[in-house]
Amino acid sequence: MDRYTSKLSPGVDYSAGTFLLMIAILTILGNAAVLITAVRRHSVLKAPELLTVNLAVTDIGMALSMYPLSIASAFNHTWIGGDQSCLYYGLMGMIFSVASINTLVVMALVRYLVTGNPPKSGNRFQRRTICVLISVIWLYSLLWAVFPLLGWGGYGPEPYGLACSVDWAGYQHSLNGSSFIMALTILCTLIPCGFILFSYAGIAWKLHKAYQSIQIHESLPNTRTVERKVTLMGILISAGFIVSWTPYVTVSLWTMFHSGGKDSVAPIVSLLPCLFAKCSTVFNPFVYYIFRRSFRRELRQIWTCCVRRIAAGAPVLFVIMDIYSSKLSPAVDYGVGAFLLLIAILSFVGNLLVLVMTYKRSTQMKPPELLSVNLAVTDLGAAITMYPLAIASAWNHHWIGGDVTCVYYGLVGFFFGAASMMTLTIMAIVRFVVSSTLQSAKEKISKRNARMLVAGSWLYALMWALFPLIGWGKYGPEPFGLSCTLAWRDMKDHSQSFVITMFLMNLVIPAVIIISCYSGIALKLYVTYKSMHDINRMPNMIKMQRRLMLIAVLISVGFIASWTPYGIVSLWSIYRPGDSIPPEVSMLPCLFAKTSTVYNPFIYYTFSKTFKQEVNQLGRLCGISKMHHASPSKNFPENTIYLVCVENKEKQEAIKNRKAETQIMSF
Repeated sequence: MDRYTSKLSPGVDYSAGTFLLMIAILTILGNAAVLITAVRRHSVLKAPELLTVNLAVTDIGMALSMYPLSIASAFNHTWIGGDQSCLYYGLMGMIFSVASINTLVVMALVRYLVTGNPPKSGNRFQRRTICVLISVIWLYSLLWAVFPLLGWGGYGPEPYGLACSVDWAGYQHSLNGSSFIMALTILCTLIPCGFILFSYAGIAWKLHKAYQSIQIHESLPNTRTVERKVTLMGILISAGFIVSWTPYVTVSLWTMFHSGGKDSVAPIVSLLPCLFAKCSTVFNPFVYYIFRRSFRRELRQIWTCCVRRIAAGAPVLFVIMDIYSSKLSPAVDYGVGAFLLLIAILSFVGNLLVLVMTYKRSTQMKPPELLSVNLAVTDLGAAITMYPLAIASAWNHHWIGGDVTCVYYGLVGFFFGAASMMTLTIMAIVRFVVSSTLQSAKEKISKRNARMLVAGSWLYALMWALFPLIGWGKYGPEPFGLSCTLAWRDMKDHSQSFVITMFLMNLVIPAVIIISCYSGIALKLYVTYKSMHDINRMPNMIKMQRRLMLIAVLISVGFIASWTPYGIVSLWSIYRPGDSIPPEVSMLPCLFAKTSTVYNPFIYYTFSKTFKQEVNQLGRLCGISKMHHASPSKNFPENTIYLVCVENKEKQEAIKNRKAETQIMSF
């Protein structure tokens, strides 16, 4: 589309891409150093310092999830991916930017409450309190990022065409857009900045009054000097963020209120504030290096350690712990890695096909089908974010990355697993409601409601994934050493309530709901079939309902059956001695659970004629284009995805049935 073509010259595009590449490298290296030093001293890390870690996570998350796409688009002179990648880019930008500014707000408030009090009073902020605040920050950010997906506001390309953000120009087009932008500006920009300014002004006043009152004391000046240095560091971090984003917000507000909208600002003028805003992810590590001796000391130790290891020919791993060494033989490790590679490829290709087919027929897609898309996203997300690390660790015969990657792997696994289970539960309920009559699914559930259900499943999964970070539950390595999940053994004494609640809310109750719904559907179909008087009119619809129910049942059974052995072994490990399960036995259920991301595309291909025809059509386009061109075009309507190769009345009947299938279909 024309709006995704760069409005800049190729020379400016290459310069912008080079600048973003430099920013990305500095951001990743600097914030990775912050995270590594935090891991090395995690046992002595104060609770408020977790906010600094969270700020580094937001910066490095933005660099990893956004900058590669914008760099590639700049060098390509056209935005890559169209509407879908634009939506993704705007969503990521919203999540990380809102999370960053709210982290700065909490940091400022914590500093205000701590400053001027005796040193031990900092203990009022326990780790659990700070973790709760961090969780609230991410949930708040996710909420604002999801609003445009639910219909309040929207995302769109920047005026220069090589980035995406909130559709600021939508302020002039509708009350929906203007209300969203005004609420976003007030709640996510003006009020947070006000809190930051007033907090640090209050801190400065406290330090000024304290400095005047310590003339007769000898032991206090050192404490005040430390507080002043910490306050100055916080002010510089906040000022760096606010100053970086102020030009961008100013230009965006200009496009909101100017009658010309996006066209009122020259492309090069809209580019410069956007690039300057990206610099906000770079500043913080430099501020830490200048004002924190401990950070400088840690970096020197890491550098010395790296140089020594490289000189000795050893791998550069900062912390090697026995719990992350493989308990399996090298041959078994290589076999596990090869198996996971196969699963990753099948999962990636299969679920990508589902998403491609969905994109091809996005204009015809019915609301319940969003649940099938969401299920493909969860499976594809697990394959992309988890399997590469597990494969590399298996072939390395040692878990790579230590505690940080272990927590990441466990969190992502729990997140996508819970999202999948909730999606299957919602699918079962929707299928039950839709099958109550032979009406269109669209009459039962709107696209807005479907999006809200999808967003609810992700928020529910995120909530459960964050509980172990707050202190309710814990992530840790598997017994065989090459994977991470919930630390079942460690939770035996401290978090049994979490284990019981988690199993009930994420396995037992959803499984009961799924079984009840599909049993009810089967009973309805049986009663309907028995009560039919005119057998010649209803069989096609009944067969269609039965086939769609079979698809949904197989998907649910595949997921639950894959994870049940793992759940049983995990419960066994809680209530039995740690060495009661050999490493090989604990490994097999884990591998079997990974296969849950593979089944669904094969089920669709086997039982869904529409999906099979779409895949076959794609195969003809990609591999047998000559045969495709040789076939008469009249047999393949241009605007339909569901191609039916039958004639006359049979063809019309088949098309009619296919339309009916898409109306009640949620895979």
